Amino acid sequence: MERLPFLFAALIYGGVLLRLAVVDVRTGYLPDRLVLPLGALGLLLSAVGVLAPLASSLAGAVFGGGLFLLVYRLSRGGMGGGDVKLAAAIGAWTGLPAVLPALFAAFLLGSFAALFLLCRGAGRRATLPFGPFLAAGGLLGLLAGERIVRLYCEVFL
Repeated sequence: MERLPFLFAALIYGGVLLRLAVVDVRTGYLPDRLVLPLGALGLLLSAVGVLAPLASSLAGAVFGGGLFLLVYRLSRGGMGGGDVKLAAAIGAWTGLPAVLPALFAAFLLGSFAALFLLCRGAGRRATLPFGPFLAAGGLLGLLAGERIVRLYCEVFL
């Protein structure tokens, strides 16, 4: 029965991530009215034991948001503030270390999409919403992030 709350939470998480991906593709914007409650719900569910322990959830939120804040500052407009908040929300849901493969997958998928667009003749100034890639990585992080980290450590460390 303890898996049932996690599965219910994962369905909500996946649904909100899907909605955010669609909104970002259509508008180029990740609305706070969806992103902020998503992060708060992740912290709440961690506090009541449905997700990663609360300390891990807080660390994941700080790491995800902090990393993306750094990218946001360095990219000079290449990434939006909504991406920073969504990365923090993903960290709240996945916890640390599972946020690592989530964000890595997002960057990897986004890079492949950007390369594809460049090869198809899109200019370097073409915009590519990052929300869908964050959503895909975030779902991967929740469902398999800890296993991916464990496998990585077994193989490479």
